[in-house]
Amino acid sequence: MTRRPETGTGPRASAGEQARAGRAGAGRAVWRPTGDGTAPAENRRVRLPDGRLLGYAEYGDPTGSPLFSFHGGISSRLDAAVLDGPARRLGIRVIAPDRPGIGLSDRAPHRTLTSWPVDLERLATHLDLEAERFLVLGWAAGGAYAMACAAMLPTRVRAVALVASTIPIDAPGARAALDRSNRALITLARRAPWAARLMLRWLVQRPSPDRLLGSLIGELSAADTVALERLGPPERVTAPVREAMRNGPTGVVDDLRVLARPWGFDPASITAPTRIWQGSADTLVPAFYARWLGERIPDSMVRVVRGEGHVSLLHHRGFDILADLLTAAA
Repeated sequence: MTRRPETGTGPRASAGEQARAGRAGAGRAVWRPTGDGTAPAENRRVRLPDGRLLGYAEYGDPTGSPLFSFHGGISSRLDAAVLDGPARRLGIRVIAPDRPGIGLSDRAPHRTLTSWPVDLERLATHLDLEAERFLVLGWAAGGAYAMACAAMLPTRVRAVALVASTIPIDAPGARAALDRSNRALITLARRAPWAARLMLRWLVQRPSPDRLLGSLIGELSAADTVALERLGPPERVTAPVREAMRNGPTGVVDDLRVLARPWGFDPASITAPTRIWQGSADTLVPAFYARWLGERIPDSMVRVVRGEGHVSLLHHRGFDILADLLTAAA
């Protein structure tokens, strides 16, 4: 039975934890070494049985409970850097793979949402996690991939966090509720991939970091703008987005096409405890997406955080999201 959605701030870290998070530099896109001299490993790759290379980064506690983090659309493994500090404090090992054709990962032209759990299990085996259960977290477009893993690997996934998550584009009202640029990109990716590639080159790949940051801020809320400005110079802030286009826009267009097709599974089949987080000031993901998910995933709880946007939610509430996920998995 679906739990009634909660509206409010959700569980918060203590004042002491928040203060320590600030001193530790939580939310930065590029992380300095910690007190023990270690730093996140952001540029790792593994060769899969079909010959493809799959890129991934690791953050948090290297010996902690494993959590696979799935990046947003037009983003990469580097967007999980914001979880490094919170994950270290909570004893979580964050593993953030690039999807095929994005960042350090080779392209898989015919990939689908349901092929992603296969890649994930192979990565888990490479990391000696084949006998372990794990957590999954998906931000924005990554939410679809987190749900695919939960639906298709029910004995492996302990709990799920969906942060500003997408929903199937064929759900009633889903496409119409998107902002104009995302709606255009998804339409072009499906009907005219060449035009989508051209659009991404023009809007994302060609601009300088300063201009790219300016265009991103133009689509985001005031809360998001504040969060991004705290990260540092434009080169650092835009790194996850620019890394997505490392090999050009084709992988990103593939990602959009995957999301534009039928998903191949029903979110209602997810049995793992699921926490659905949404910012009330999100300008990219409509609020009803969270409600839609909460009504369909059986063991779920919706947390709407007042005043947070699409980016700021994960940046400001990363500790709370991970702590809540651990509680759900207990």
